[in-house]
Amino acid sequence: MDSLNRPIYIITGLMGSGKSTVANLFKLRHFEVLNMDKISKDIMLTDADMKVAMISAFGKNAINEDASYNLDYIKGVYFDPQFDTEREQFEHDLDIKIRDIFNKPNKYFDVEKEGVPLIMEIPSFNLNRFERIYHCFFTEIKYVINVSADYKDRMDRVHKRGLSDEEISNRNRLQTDYSYPQNQPDIVGDKFCNIDNDGSVEELYDKVTKLMEQPDFFDEQTKDKIFDDYMSKMPSYVRANMKCYVYYNSTGCGSCPCPCKSSDKHFEETVKSRLKVKDD
Repeated sequence: MDSLNRPIYIITGLMGSGKSTVANLFKLRHFEVLNMDKISKDIMLTDADMKVAMISAFGKNAINEDASYNLDYIKGVYFDPQFDTEREQFEHDLDIKIRDIFNKPNKYFDVEKEGVPLIMEIPSFNLNRFERIYHCFFTEIKYVINVSADYKDRMDRVHKRGLSDEEISNRNRLQTDYSYPQNQPDIVGDKFCNIDNDGSVEELYDKVTKLMEQPDFFDEQTKDKIFDDYMSKMPSYVRANMKCYVYYNSTGCGSCPCPCKSSDKHFEETVKSRLKVKDD
């Protein structure tokens, strides 16, 4: 498999910015969303090669006598400045492992859904790792959404996770604030959008919806792929009798992946032409 063949939409942002909230808004619209932080940790903890790499980077103390991971020790040293060189080599090996796993059938997502958008929630890495992650997927990134928030708001959220000031500081120094144009990777080009998470969840939802309604966010071909993917999950009696599939969506039009959110635009014409549904 030479290419992932699925358009990639990246959601990123500093700790506590609200990128997970934005990712959840995409989930509400039935998009496939990958939390790359959780996937990375799963690979780290289950792949035999990464266990060897972990010992090489952080020493034998990273592994308990019963061969399980010493998570308390790893948590304490992983972001420690003294281990920067070792961590960078470990993450280089991890990114290669992610690439190898993602370019073949895997348990994290369906690689065969050609053309169907894949949303990736990715922490705000330093620029080198961001570009390495990009090249792992051998495909075009359609859009990068950076979620930003006021520093105090971010720190309030992060402290609620139980992290100490030192732990927060060690993590912060490894992240890049992409809200500044000079920090944005060249590979992104003009496919970058910053969303300010400076209000309520409802206001954030409206901002995401407006972004999706922009004509350059989803092209017509991608809309067709979204539609086909959603329709493939529907019972045959639904497919044969629906005029706009959002009417049959239990969570209403607001969860529809169609960016225009209007039944008399793209999707109704698609349904009429493909399912030959007559007007009432």
